[in-house]
Amino acid sequence: MIYKINKILFMVHTAQAHFLVPMLQHGNACSDAPASRTLTIRYVQSTFSSVLGGQNLSASACSRSHSWRFLRSIGFVLLLSAALLFSSLASGEDTVATVNDESITVREFQRVLYRKRAEVLRYFRQKHGARDEKGFWDRDHGGEVPIEKLRSITLDDCVRTKVQLIMACKHDLVEDASYAAFLSSLKRENARRKKAVANGEVIFGPIEYTEDTGFAHFFSRLLISLKRSFARKNLTITDEVLREFYDENREVYKRSDDIKVHALTVEATGDGGRADPVLKRAAKSRIEQLASARSSGETLKQLHARMGDGVNFVEQIIGDTDQSEGASEEFDISEVVRDMKQGEVSGVVEQGDAYSLVECVERKDGGYYPFNDQLKQHLRDMYVDSAYEKKVDELVADAKISVKERIYGSLRLR
Repeated sequence: MIYKINKILFMVHTAQAHFLVPMLQHGNACSDAPASRTLTIRYVQSTFSSVLGGQNLSASACSRSHSWRFLRSIGFVLLLSAALLFSSLASGEDTVATVNDESITVREFQRVLYRKRAEVLRYFRQKHGARDEKGFWDRDHGGEVPIEKLRSITLDDCVRTKVQLIMACKHDLVEDASYAAFLSSLKRENARRKKAVANGEVIFGPIEYTEDTGFAHFFSRLLISLKRSFARKNLTITDEVLREFYDENREVYKRSDDIKVHALTVEATGDGGRADPVLKRAAKSRIEQLASARSSGETLKQLHARMGDGVNFVEQIIGDTDQSEGASEEFDISEVVRDMKQGEVSGVVEQGDAYSLVECVERKDGGYYPFNDQLKQHLRDMYVDSAYEKKVDELVADAKISVKERIYGSLRLR
């Protein structure tokens, strides 16, 4: 029994070293610890001291009643330690940062943190060849740490969103820019939708929005109204303004070149249109044979005439309105030839259940979409979007941002 009690006391001492002492050194992660909490922690320390002082007990002191008294004391101290530990963690309503005195809460931040996870994983995989494995989020990769980058881009996203919510308040589109206001409106909307379904009414979308899908729906609809209000109050859009915008962004309105394409294709499908591994190997081998047999300067049309038995010949004109002869519905080589020069022949191209050689026979400049009434509405939408984003950029740059570093640095994927 003495051995067991001493072992438990050692575990309690370890818990104190790992949890209570750091709490005393660093304080509450959410705010400065109040006097009552400080007194409680001091009381726990004194309790530890009194309990730990009895580790070297004589056999006569270890009666059954004393043993249970020690165990009760230890249980109380462990429970109190756990309570203090969990109270030191940031709650969903705590503030991570403020933007012009509007709070970004932990709950708000965490929602975006999880949405940005895939983006950060992709970034580190492409730039550093890193994989999502044990220790990935805290490991240094070429001077960058994934969890730090994840927090950083999450904060940027939250700040930009909050700036736009504040802007929406000024345009009288919402009354409150807080996340709590959104959660309240989400709760009301979900209740309304459930009631409508129960009454046999038709609703569009899900019966109940999750917090993430609900915010995406709410914010996308808000942005439509906000851009309209912004344009109405701040922009004067004339034909002259649109023409200038068109000229500045002319490359956006360039038509695709008209490209005449020839292709030799071997399909790897058997009876019933089903692909077969044996047929695919044979098809690939046949098209590779054609590629090797093609002499310098020989066109695919000439190659097909010379040794094209069992090979499909395709002629296609790719542009704004594609025209093709001999091509199946699944046969799309537009992406292959977009950057090919006239007279150039590709290597072996695999597309679905077929293998091909592709030749850019002729290429004509497609010109530009004309500035006319049909294009003006699109130009107007693009102009409003551009002006709106510039305004948001200015508001973000001028925003007063204050970050609570202790909370910010503690947030991570769970």
